[in-house]
Amino acid sequence: MKATTRAHVSVFIVNLIYAANFSIAKLVMPEYIKPFAFIVLRVVPATMMFFIISWILPAERIKKKDRNFMLLGGLFGVAVNQLLFFKGLSLTSPINGALIMTTNPVLVLMMAAFFLKERISWNKISGIALGIAGALMLIMLGSRFNIKGGNTEGDLYVFLNSLSFAYFIVMVKPLMLRYHPVTIMKWVFFFGSLMVLRFWLSRT
Repeated sequence: MKATTRAHVSVFIVNLIYAANFSIAKLVMPEYIKPFAFIVLRVVPATMMFFIISWILPAERIKKKDRNFMLLGGLFGVAVNQLLFFKGLSLTSPINGALIMTTNPVLVLMMAAFFLKERISWNKISGIALGIAGALMLIMLGSRFNIKGGNTEGDLYVFLNSLSFAYFIVMVKPLMLRYHPVTIMKWVFFFGSLMVLRFWLSRT
């Protein structure tokens, strides 16, 4: 299997898990567990897992110039991303959240063109157009997408989460060329977990 094929399959599997996440998380929030406590239960064990996995891999020293990017990754890829997503999902419906997240590829494409100077090809535009068309079809077929009333705040949080995650994806791409993915995620989650814990403790 080619490297690009493996990458596409991996991304597809991640998206399947991510799709299930909307409904599963909604089942337990906010009746059984508050959004920010739920984030702590996700982020802290994930951080521990990345550190454990990194012990069996060759050690990598992070260059000083890249440490700030790891810190920013923790902020936008873990802390802001998770806090906004779960807070938003606790207020709005899973369908609303999923449909709003279709903005993510568009935001990534725009940011990649602006920050990384990537060329916007017709293949990319066509793929995003198909994704948006699918979301619009769900709406027209009767999905209850409603941005009024009590859902407005939640929908806004989910959109800001999409914006934060898009910036993280673009920002972390150059780091992927220099370090092992586990090394990057270990430090991104480490910094992110510290921020999440600090925020959670301040709210309890």
